[in-house]
Amino acid sequence: MTSLPTPERWWRLEMEERQRVMLEVELRKELGRGHPLEGVELRAVAKCEGCDEAVFELPNNAFVVVHLTWKGEREHDPRWPHAEPFASWDACVQALRQHTTQLH
Repeated sequence: MTSLPTPERWWRLEMEERQRVMLEVELRKELGRGHPLEGVELRAVAKCEGCDEAVFELPNNAFVVVHLTWKGEREHDPRWPHAEPFASWDACVQALRQHTTQLH
């Protein structure tokens, strides 16, 4: 992953193996049939400290911001968990900055 800084209120998960795995497991539990991320290999890379959003890296070096529901089981509506893809880390960081501003 690129060395761009993570915006305020977002923390990178590079050294947080337990947290990273927990987010990945929860996302796999929530993905239901027909969800765009179903069956996609994902790696958690960042987490917002103010809400349930997390950033996952896709195999093609793209990123997706996911709003986890923390239901602990499959969502039946394929719109959940909400996922917003970004083609690059730069584009993702811009969205994260906007998100952080909305939380203040």
